[in-house]
This record gives sequence, C-alpha cells and structure tokens, in this order.
Amino acid sequence: MHQAEILVAEYLSKHKQNEAEITRDEVADATGVSTGSVSNTRIWKAFQKFRKDRSKPKLKTRQMGDRITAVLSDDLELDDLAPEVAELYADQQQDKAKDDSFPERHQSRRHAPS
Repeated sequence: MHQAEILVAEYLSKHKQNEAEITRDEVADATGVSTGSVSNTRIWKAFQKFRKDRSKPKLKTRQMGDRITAVLSDDLELDDLAPEVAELYADQQQDKAKDDSFPERHQSRRHAPS
C-alpha cells in the first residue's frame, strides 16, 4: 500500500494543473495501481475531499437594497409581529383542513410489532 501512496501522490503532483479533470481510472492506468487501491490511498481520499470542498459555493454577504430598507423600520420589534404570525398560522391550519391535498404525514408500520 505504501508504494501505491507514493505512485498516486507523484501522479497527482505532476498533474495538479488539471485537478478538476483527474479521474481514479486515469490515475490507475497511469500508475499501474488497481482502481480499488487508488481509492483506498490516503492521498486520493484527501484529494477527493479537497476537490469537494473547493467546489462548494461560498456564501456571499449582500447589502439590502434601498427598497427593502425603506420597508423595514428601526423600531420594528419581534413582539409586534407575533399577532400577525399567529394569524397566518391559523389561516394555514384552516386551509389545510379544507384541502385534502395536504394530508398529515405520519409513519405507518409495515408489519405488526414482534
């Protein structure tokens, strides 16, 4: 396994400019290491994690636009919203009761308990 680690590491370092396009099968063919052994090397696992982490989009902070800030007031408190939220929730519950297309979800047992 130690030899496989070295071969895979050498291949990855030589081809790092194409890191997005490197495949396990490509590494296996070029190094003579089986595909299963390539997948089991620590360097390949770290490389996969690196690629996955790098491809995740980063969250961006954006400033609120003028229209949004105009609607929000500085003196708005959460307590002021409580009655409106309660009213909206009650309306949703009434709509749900009228409309059968939103059945309550529950788990049913496939078999009787043993």
